[in-house]
Amino acid sequence: MEGAKELVFLEINTFETAILPYEDCCTIFVAKHPVTKPIIKVIRKSEEKLAEKIDQLMEEAIRTTEVIEIE
Repeated sequence: MEGAKELVFLEINTFETAILPYEDCCTIFVAKHPVTKPIIKVIRKSEEKLAEKIDQLMEEAIRTTEVIEIE
């Protein structure tokens, strides 16, 4: 199936872009050392800190949104 994808990329002239390395959201946002057995007290404390900042973060996300229209 991989060969079929390459043919489509070549046909629509996007092959060079498709093979570029990129960081997806997993590599950007995942913790370097994820906790597999979290302590609920620590989680609740982290959520409380986030609750204080969530409105500001949402406003910033909306304010800095960029729309790109492709025709």
